[in-house]
This record gives sequence, structure tokens and C-alpha cells, in this order.
Amino acid sequence: MVGDRKSHQVKAQILVLYKKGIGKKRIAQILGISKNTVKGVVRTDQAGPSLVVPGKSSSESCEADWSSSIDWEKVREELGHRYATIRCLHAEHAPAGDDYLRFWRELKRSIPTDPAERARIRFQHKPGQRVEIDYCDGIGVTDRKTGATKKTHLSAGVSSFSDYTFGEFSVTQKREEFIASQDRMHYFFAGVLPYLVVDNLKSGVSQAHIYDPDVNPVYIDYANHMEFAVLPARPRTPRDKPSIEGNIGVIQRQFFAETRNRVFYSLGELNVCFREYLKRLNNEVMKDYGVTRAERFATEKPLLKPLPAVAFETAEYRTAKVHPDCHIQVEKNFYSVPYRFIRETRLRMRNLNRHWP
Repeated sequence: MVGDRKSHQVKAQILVLYKKGIGKKRIAQILGISKNTVKGVVRTDQAGPSLVVPGKSSSESCEADWSSSIDWEKVREELGHRYATIRCLHAEHAPAGDDYLRFWRELKRSIPTDPAERARIRFQHKPGQRVEIDYCDGIGVTDRKTGATKKTHLSAGVSSFSDYTFGEFSVTQKREEFIASQDRMHYFFAGVLPYLVVDNLKSGVSQAHIYDPDVNPVYIDYANHMEFAVLPARPRTPRDKPSIEGNIGVIQRQFFAETRNRVFYSLGELNVCFREYLKRLNNEVMKDYGVTRAERFATEKPLLKPLPAVAFETAEYRTAKVHPDCHIQVEKNFYSVPYRFIRETRLRMRNLNRHWP
């Protein structure tokens, strides 16, 4: 019969419109189907049971049985743990031989979300505009004599337009290491991008705030010297710097996995190995663009500002209270000040020379 070739949903819609008094020709025009199809569906309904509320098919029943066999509440709880991926949870909780795509879709449906919270703005980055930086836990370095493992940190910087990636491991995240790492990043890029998005690290942002963050004064001096603007990301908002978040994830899945059974005995050895990996990463073809990161970066490299000819001198800012004897103390040295400033607080700084790598 003609009407049997249409789905249950279309048949049900035809019957709903027909029972509202709409003519068969008009129904065909509304649904964009043949008038004969409408006649066939109506004739079949009049001769047999109604199709408005069809019963569940056997496939739907099997789907319900499969879904009930998985503890989705436990799956959602474990999904919030660090390094827990959907593929890993599929292997642990889904029945043997089950399709991963079906598990993924059912998990997404079972997580209640507000459509307003899921709305995002797609970034359209211009070449040579901004770079994003961030830290993550690094790979341990082992002492040859004692066998003790020292923790390291991975500092990474990524061009938002090309995803061209720089990174290195350091022992600390202190301000000196923080600025020195960015010195080497700009040297690696062979230029300076006008905007730098930084996470809310104390070395860069003294006081995090969603609207008015307080940037570290030493870091402001460095930014003024290099001629770039600091754009602190909002607290607990990783989507403000999606490029660096995505590339750190790539590094963790690739480099960290490649070296998981290797022992590094010095920070230099670790960084040499990582630089070799970065060459491979930046010269691999990207699936989304069909070219490498290095090729995309070559298009924006002429737009970068040149490196300053003079090395940056960092200054350490501290406050000092004037003692009753009209002196302030700076690194075990005492300096006299006018008596009218007794018990007041003043700012002092100490210059430290820093050179290009």
C-alpha cells in the first residue's frame, strides 16, 4: 500500500491533521508529500487500528533493557574525576562488545544540562594577534645518587591562530621562572604577539577577579618592556584559553604517554627530549586544516613585533614600614628617611639583571 512507505511519525501527523478537519489535498501541501499517500494513510486508519500512538518496537525495548543494565549514576560520578575519559568508562561499564558511539550518546542524554549554559561563542582568531600560556604538572626527574624523584611543571605557550606550540619543563612556577620561560617562548617565536592570555597564576596575577584582576606589577613591567597586553583569564573558566587547554591535552596524551616508561635524570635531559617532540608536533599535518602548525605560523610570523634590543631588568617590589628611628630596612641594610614618614609604609624595589636565552 502507498502509505506503508512512510514512517509512523508522518502517518500520525497525517491523521492528526485529518481529524482536525483539514482536507487531504491541503495536508499533502503542508507536509510536502503526495495526495495519494495521504489518502492511503487515511484509508488504512479507517480500516484498522489507529496509528496515532504506536506501541514500542522490539528495538526500543532492547534499547531500554541495555540502558537499564548500566549504572549511569556511577558513570556520571566517575566522569568528574581527573583523567577519566568516556572511552575508559565505556570499557569498564558497558557490556562486552557494546558499541562505543551508542554508549557516548546515551551518556550525553543522561547528563542534565541547561541549554543556556551550553551556548558558546566560537573564537575567530586573526593571525599574529594573541598567544595563550598555562602550566600543568610535569614529568618527574630522578636523582642518580638517591633515586628520589623531583616534581616538575610544564609551561606551554600556544599561538591562538596557528596552534604553534612552545613548551618547557621547570622546577618551580615562581616569578623568575615564569618570566624566563616567556623570554624563551618569545625567542622561540622570534617575535612578540600583541596580546597574551595568562591563567590566574600568582606569578602573573596577584589577585584574580572576574571583572578587575590585579596583575603582578613585575609582570606589568615585563609586558611593557616586551610591548604586549596582559589578558588574565577568568577564574575557573578554561574556555577563555581553549587553544592552550587543547594543546596541553595533546601533549599529555602523546608525549607523556611516550615517555611513561623512561627515566630522566636531569631537567636538561627532559627538555631536550621534549624539544624533539615539539618539532614533530609542530610539523605534523592538522586534520582540521590540512597543513602543519609551522606552516600556519609562517603566515602570521611577519605580523609579529620584533624582539626588544635590550634585555629586561626585573624589579622586586616590596613594602617597608618606617621605624621610629627614621630608618627602613632593605636586605639587612638600613636607610634613613625624613621623620614625618614614621610608621608609614613605602614601596621599594631591587633590580635584577636578566639576559636573553
